[in-house]
Amino acid sequence: MEGLAVADASVILVAENTGESLLANDKGLIEVARSHGVDCWWVTTLLLDRTKNGEVTAEEATDILYDLVNEGMNLRPRVYTQVEKKLRELG
Repeated sequence: MEGLAVADASVILVAENTGESLLANDKGLIEVARSHGVDCWWVTTLLLDRTKNGEVTAEEATDILYDLVNEGMNLRPRVYTQVEKKLRELG
């Protein structure tokens, strides 16, 4: 599937076949998934959405974001600070 790793292609196929949304933090993966009609969410978008809806507090979402980045999730510093700022505003 368009030069993707087998695991990434498999995730897209599962989402496509089940109609489930795909949660990812990989621009290439999301672009390919969307080209196949798969609904995709960025991890940061999910955190902001769940905070806006009151499902998690701004503090919890910030901790989750920190933990994800600390464990190796790639996130540009600019994006990290923008999301963190928005979470503070929601808190």
